[in-house]
Amino acid sequence: MGAEDERRLHVDHSGVPGQVVQHDAPQGVRGLRDEVDQEVVGATDVVCRQDPGQAGDVLAELVDSAPVRAGQADGNHGLDGVAEFGPVDPCREAGEDAAGQQGPDPADAGGLGDPDSSRELDVGQPGVRDQRVDDRAVDVVDRCGRARRGAWWEWARVVRHDVTLGARRRRIRDFRRHLCVYLRDYGDNLADYRHSSMRADTFAVHAGREDLVGLGVHVPPIDLSSTYPITDLDAGGAAYETLAMGGRGEDAATLVYQRLWNPNVDRLERALARLEGTEEAVAFASGMAALTATLIACVAAGKPHIVAVRPLYGGSDHVLATGLLGTEVTWATPTTIGDAITDRTGLVLVETPANPTLDLVDIAAVVAQAGQVPVMVDNTFATPVLQQPRRQGATLVLHSATKFIGGHGDLLGGLVAASPEWAVRLRQVRALTGALLYPLAAYELHRGLQTLPVRVRAQQDNAIDLAGWLAAHPAVEKVHYPGMPGADPAGLLGRQLAGPGAVLAIAMRGGFDAAAALVQRTRLVTHAVSLGGVDSLIQHPASLTHRPVAAEAKPHPNVLRISVGLEDVRDVIADFDQAFAAVAEHGLVGASRR
Repeated sequence: MGAEDERRLHVDHSGVPGQVVQHDAPQGVRGLRDEVDQEVVGATDVVCRQDPGQAGDVLAELVDSAPVRAGQADGNHGLDGVAEFGPVDPCREAGEDAAGQQGPDPADAGGLGDPDSSRELDVGQPGVRDQRVDDRAVDVVDRCGRARRGAWWEWARVVRHDVTLGARRRRIRDFRRHLCVYLRDYGDNLADYRHSSMRADTFAVHAGREDLVGLGVHVPPIDLSSTYPITDLDAGGAAYETLAMGGRGEDAATLVYQRLWNPNVDRLERALARLEGTEEAVAFASGMAALTATLIACVAAGKPHIVAVRPLYGGSDHVLATGLLGTEVTWATPTTIGDAITDRTGLVLVETPANPTLDLVDIAAVVAQAGQVPVMVDNTFATPVLQQPRRQGATLVLHSATKFIGGHGDLLGGLVAASPEWAVRLRQVRALTGALLYPLAAYELHRGLQTLPVRVRAQQDNAIDLAGWLAAHPAVEKVHYPGMPGADPAGLLGRQLAGPGAVLAIAMRGGFDAAAALVQRTRLVTHAVSLGGVDSLIQHPASLTHRPVAAEAKPHPNVLRISVGLEDVRDVIADFDQAFAAVAEHGLVGASRR
């Protein structure tokens, strides 16, 4: 904004943080919204506003709660900054750093630097939730930079409850810096298992490929053999017995038959074990095949009783509820698991973040209640990029590899990261039931792991922006997403979960009719089940993935699950904007934001 524009618009530079703007030229500013940036008095510097606002807006006093723990914020909003390894409590550590460097009052902190204009959202007004003053619950940000109450976008200290839209992007940056820290030194924690100092991203690229140079190739060979030569009868018989009983391929003179072992499957398993921090992993033809093998192993061991916490993926819920595999289930809450365990309990099953409403479960607390009973965590939504349940004490980690690990919607697969003892039991079930992952799918999933960290980060970045936009839309009653108000009462973000992820759910005003209408009106976002792929998907869980779930546990009919892809988030938001507008024309939801 030039000096002449400032004089014409009567811009006053004498404001202080928390001051109410009272100048008389909002319409003039709006007339120039495509040419100028409205200045807002922040903690230290100027904040770019997408929406210049109205007279009477409150100037937000932004809080730079703490610097990135190591390294500098980069073009990816600090997500690639170097961080000291270890289970991080950003609230405690960042707060201590901020207190030491910025004084006892975090409101004295400096700004976060210039907004990333390349990610400016220009569709609608993706700003702070538009609520009445008495509806908003924003507390003063505490020393750790996390609001005691209020949403993740409310990283500000204000005189009144009206938070200016102009501060939104900087709050998102702060959110990312505190809750989306990717631990570069993650690999050090795996030293007990693999004696390696490599970092997680390096594992993703190179794990399962350690022998390629010796083989004289650059990518893993694909072995599609259904049967293998047997040069010695006794050795062949011994190999068959070894593999059928859950042994490893390197312990056998011949691989005998593909159902028993495959080199490409083994490569994938070793790579996933590296990322999850377990000794071994076992791959299956699908995620449900992986869970099925685990349940069969429990029944075979004389421990058919399963304690499970809802919500779960609909297929997992259904196979337990029916008792199809000879299991008995007790449904528990995260705090009543210990009361449900008996001497016949073979497994505790939880999913976090849970499908479809992203409920979070404290894994360490579950493990403590379970005692000697093994705990399985479905880690499909978080992936090992954001969460490693073994670090919290879980025995088994379940993945529907079809989702984020594959990442392109073109194959099926399942994985269980496990201890050696459990891996033997699971391979035995796999060999006898024929549930081995097809070798070509194993090759593609192994390749998918190489880009998993990059994809998860980028998709999460988009999901954060989309969640903020949806939370402000009048047609949306609630956004289910880690970091939203009430979504993380145990403070698991930054301690157990490194970031909120790329899946979210919304509850629609207008109930089932509005939800059903919306999924039929998106154009870019595909109406389909599954998640974790490069393209954005939306689906109605109660009608599809969770249709077989008992009525008392089924998702509400107004809930829609959204998997956010790698598109430009502005295009995704534009698609939802037009879909909401189309639904509003039928009187099923509130009017479009525009």
